[in-house]
Amino acid sequence: MKKFNLRICILLCIFSLTIIPVLLINVFYVFNVVQNVKKQSQVFYSDLVNQFAVNIDFYYSQYAEEFGNISILPSFQEILNRPKDLSAVNEKVFLYYSDTSTEFRQSVDAKKFGDFFIVEFDRKNPTNNMPYNLIDFSENLAVNIDVDKMVTEPSFKLMNAESEGKPILCESGILKKSSSEEYSDRTFFFYPYKKNSKNELKYLMGVMCNEDFFYNNIYKNNSGIERGTLYLHDQFGELLNVNHPSENDYYKYDHLVGKYQYGDTVHENTKSQKRMTLKEYQLLNTDQEILQAPQFLHQREVFDNEGWSSPNCSVVLHKQQKFLSIFMRAPLSQIEISFFYPLVLVYMPVVGIVIGNLILMALLLIVVSLIIIKVTDRLMLPITQLISVQKEVEHGNYDVKLNEEMFYGEFADIGKNFNAIVSKNVKERADANMFLEEQQTQILSNSKNLEAAAKKVKDKHSMMEVNLLEILPKKEVEKMLSDEKIEPVVYENISLLFFEIKELFGVISSATSSEQLAELNNIFIQFDEIMNKYGCYKIRTQGQTYLAACGFPLEDSWNVQHITAAATECVKLIEKRNAGNEKQIKFRAGIYFGSITVGVIGTKKYTYDILGNTVTDAYNFLEQTPLGKLSASSDIYQALQNNKFWKFERFKEVILKNGKIEEMFLFCGEK
Repeated sequence: MKKFNLRICILLCIFSLTIIPVLLINVFYVFNVVQNVKKQSQVFYSDLVNQFAVNIDFYYSQYAEEFGNISILPSFQEILNRPKDLSAVNEKVFLYYSDTSTEFRQSVDAKKFGDFFIVEFDRKNPTNNMPYNLIDFSENLAVNIDVDKMVTEPSFKLMNAESEGKPILCESGILKKSSSEEYSDRTFFFYPYKKNSKNELKYLMGVMCNEDFFYNNIYKNNSGIERGTLYLHDQFGELLNVNHPSENDYYKYDHLVGKYQYGDTVHENTKSQKRMTLKEYQLLNTDQEILQAPQFLHQREVFDNEGWSSPNCSVVLHKQQKFLSIFMRAPLSQIEISFFYPLVLVYMPVVGIVIGNLILMALLLIVVSLIIIKVTDRLMLPITQLISVQKEVEHGNYDVKLNEEMFYGEFADIGKNFNAIVSKNVKERADANMFLEEQQTQILSNSKNLEAAAKKVKDKHSMMEVNLLEILPKKEVEKMLSDEKIEPVVYENISLLFFEIKELFGVISSATSSEQLAELNNIFIQFDEIMNKYGCYKIRTQGQTYLAACGFPLEDSWNVQHITAAATECVKLIEKRNAGNEKQIKFRAGIYFGSITVGVIGTKKYTYDILGNTVTDAYNFLEQTPLGKLSASSDIYQALQNNKFWKFERFKEVILKNGKIEEMFLFCGEK
């Protein structure tokens, strides 16, 4: 229909009615070209900025690795471990003329771009009593650090505060004045090598980068950078580098004339590039005020808040001029990359397209007019060609089950030896006292024998104390040895573990009694080891039942977690023993929480035992636990509800012998 209408219009009026569609097509064409050019520019310069970030992080990672390699060099360690009492003259001889220093300098020079230096904060320079600044490792002796100024910089404060040392790439003004020149701020790689016991830096390695570091490394082979203005800032907001003006530029500012003039020197990397016009170059020379533009500040805020990992594009208005703004922060080095490209230069190629298109349209109209005069059918050929061009313009291509094993153990049974040890010790002490009474008149002559006897008594006393500590807590042993009365003590908030071996002898029916006892003893010994591991205290064994507690005699605010860890590990011990073994052992275990009364029972064969309703309820709770399961009371479950290790599920309500109703939870693995 459009073709038909157009044909009629052309047939009716060549000039008046053909100009309208031609202009509409031209506007539509130009609009699409502008949008496509803008989008392609965003893609191109975003890729360019992303490549800068990759280049910066590459060298950042390389320096981190190289610093690590430098720190393990034998020559480096020999230098750091040199005597601290060397004089200034000997220091200079050692650090500059020694083979160690030469070997170290040669190794370092092969690994870096720039002048290497070390600051030793734990060593004072004998000349000025300042932290040692080893400038002699720089071949050109160019890095003379002002340590007083360094310690006030944000980069130093960050390195001193962080627990893990990692390099920092930043701009720093810590160089002292040279005899020949005064250094301005320079780019540094800092590496906090080692900290002391106070978490303060002992050694700081670093490299003062060459002045052309960015041009020779970061910008290398990225010719597109010359078409825009690039600002590099470190993580502390200090300016590292601006690409314009630079030695790569075609134009230099002549201060005498007061304007830009064409430069005679063209950088090797830009010889093959198309030369910019003076107007284009002047547009590229923005100032740092553009970094305070509201649109750019909003762009940075969006980048940080939304956690972008790729360049963020925006349009910034600066001095009545719009700029395509690309912003990104390098992930590793945290260097901020801000790139600005004048939109007018984005649209400039479109102007030529528009002019060429207009000329082409005019020529086509003339040709059409001439052809229509001759052949009407041939009038559609230019229109078809326009439609084809229009279609080409419109097509645009743009992510436990963990099982814990439980191990239980038991202390070696030394109760049967206790009376013999005490009786023997009492007898020996009585003999010693009798000997002392009989030999008082001969003390001076027999002092050596008396000292030997006293030492023997002391050794026996120590042995008895050691043996008692195997049965009783240290506090009770001290009372017993000092003949103090041991009173029962009530402990609140104690975790109890009952572990019952069921059908041990019935299952292992073919084993002899000694073999059965050895099997049970082996299991309980391993239980003892697990209790020691988690700070739990074994109370006793009664037949095939093992009783342990946590939270006394030493207070433990994490006793629920520790008893649970020990219980789960004991279960894993039995399960591991049963795996692949025809002689299966059945068991059940329960964890309970409450208050207990603790005391020493007996005067001969001492027993350190616990009593109370909690103990009775805990055993009754165990009797209702299913075989092969570890149960926990509601108090235990509540204490473990927010833990990240074990998972318990509600099983049922059980009625204890005293009529108390208690919820039972069963252990069902790890989270």
